[in-house]
Amino acid sequence: KGFPIDFDSSDPDLNPVIREEFLDPPLTETGRRQCKDRRMQCDDIHPPPELVIVSPLLRCIQTAKLSFVNHLPSQSSQNDNDNDNDNCSR
Repeated sequence: KGFPIDFDSSDPDLNPVIREEFLDPPLTETGRRQCKDRRMQCDDIHPPPELVIVSPLLRCIQTAKLSFVNHLPSQSSQNDNDNDNDNCSR
């Protein structure tokens, strides 16, 4: 049944929605797989995008990087790593 959540509390044990992982969660494995599965659609955009604007949330940056990986300045095998802020500005 769970426990009551105190949305006014600054204690993460009483108000778990203030935990960092809830405020800016990374992309899930399912999300990463979906981005990789849809990568061909992004590759078919002509002319290729010069700029992709996304929310500064981590999962949004990760989505853009994984989806548009072939449009990044350096296309190496390192593109799928966990350093998801490379080539991105916040």
